[in-house]
Amino acid sequence: MATIIPTILTRSIIEARRKLREIEKYCKTVHIDFADGVFVSNKTFPASVIPLLRTKAKKVVHAMCFTPEWHVQEWKGCKIIFHA
Repeated sequence: MATIIPTILTRSIIEARRKLREIEKYCKTVHIDFADGVFVSNKTFPASVIPLLRTKAKKVVHAMCFTPEWHVQEWKGCKIIFHA
């Protein structure tokens, strides 16, 4: 059986929190995109905000940045996907 994991990609912390509240009603896992504006043209909120996004869902961080290793401690407890 397939698992559907919704993704949040936004610059706004307020919008991310609103989307999380909606998603966690239906999904056990949420994919949060983090983009530094250099590795990819999009830019999201700072990496340090991700732990502050409280949710019942498990968080998977998609690190679209040149230095994901700089943020590993901040994302403790999250699964992390990054580009080699």
